[in-house]
Amino acid sequence: MKFAKDIMTKNPTVVLSSDDLRQTSKLFVDKNISSAPVENPMGEILGVLTELNLARAFIRNYNVDNPINNKITNNKDLLVEAISVYDDATIIDVLNEILNAPHHRVLVRNKSGELVGIIAPKDILSILLGEQNKFHDLKNQLEESHHNLKKLDEKLNDLKEVSKKYHSLYNDAPMMMHSVDSKGTILMANKMIHEILGYNEGELVGKSLTDLYSKDMHEEALKGLEKIKQNGSHNHIYTSMVKKGGEQLRVDIVSSALRDNEGQFVATISATQLVDSENLLSALSNTLD
Repeated sequence: MKFAKDIMTKNPTVVLSSDDLRQTSKLFVDKNISSAPVENPMGEILGVLTELNLARAFIRNYNVDNPINNKITNNKDLLVEAISVYDDATIIDVLNEILNAPHHRVLVRNKSGELVGIIAPKDILSILLGEQNKFHDLKNQLEESHHNLKKLDEKLNDLKEVSKKYHSLYNDAPMMMHSVDSKGTILMANKMIHEILGYNEGELVGKSLTDLYSKDMHEEALKGLEKIKQNGSHNHIYTSMVKKGGEQLRVDIVSSALRDNEGQFVATISATQLVDSENLLSALSNTLD
């Protein structure tokens, strides 16, 4: 799970209420920023000055000779409300606040109330792009696990011994993992898949593959098993798993076939990771409506 402190732009540019509009305009251009928090002499954040409202203030006072009118403090009506989150806020909480923020940006504060960062929609987009790398890493981890399991399989004579050795490799893996036989019966399932789907440890063993999915996905799940048996793998299936209580979770699944020394299918090995990018994409698309 990502938090505000993981995605924020640190040490954001802050302008003073006593700064004049020309000086502030030059700062925006030189630093290529589109907004900045405005701080008064007491160190309090009065609001956020956007580049659009800065241009409005500049035009409004263009022909005014009194230099006082060219100060930010005399154009406070053009500041927008500063929305803040704490640095330990989750990515979903940050998205909710960005949607409500008048300028679609949020300030980030630490537990002492100090301003430590700012988050814009582009920072959220960088997380979405990072999802691709994360799934690529997942595939690499699975391939490495499969390579290790293949070595074990060459030394073991039956499924019972394969299961025993394999269990120690993946039971504490930081992702959901499970294995089914040719009929779709769950042979093994690690701690994480039990925890995330709401089962007691070991409760999934002996259940059917279809118990992991809603009824409308049963046919697709069984087709996927056949594909793994025939082709040896089933890469990056973006689907939904169902928790014990009925709640659906969006997931990305990568699967491979385990075979014995004669090349006969023994079982599948599947690694599953929760997908949170859909929530992010949905929230971002709503900002464009």
